[in-house]
Amino acid sequence: MVTVTANERGYFDGELREIGASFVVPDALWNDEERRPKWASLSRGGAGGARIVRPKTGETDGAAEIPEDWQSLTAAERKALARAISGEPAPNARDADGVIAAEIERRAAEAGSGDNVSTRMPGNGLQEALGLLPPDWVAPSAS
Repeated sequence: MVTVTANERGYFDGELREIGASFVVPDALWNDEERRPKWASLSRGGAGGARIVRPKTGETDGAAEIPEDWQSLTAAERKALARAISGEPAPNARDADGVIAAEIERRAAEAGSGDNVSTRMPGNGLQEALGLLPPDWVAPSAS
């Protein structure tokens, strides 16, 4: 994930981004120069502002618990949390904050996708894997 800043007003991921707004763009989209938002540029945070967030190998999503008041943690605690999220050490507190913020946005985007356990229909998971809704009717039999 790459953290970028809007240079102009523009839509990304279904939301209108105002000038100066920071948001996260997936690596595959940012690396494709034809598809990336032309009205956004890498954040001024330097190399840390455009850190790639990678979960540690062998861990599932959400393995690192991010507290609600993570900004009030000490610099060492934020760096440790960033390392737990990305698997890479953060050289300073600003880079750690960027990693944590990107992970929070990624989790919020996943939560907003509607993939909630309480709304899932029973079945073999094929409809959900294809991104389709299960039918609300049953086809009449041919007999």
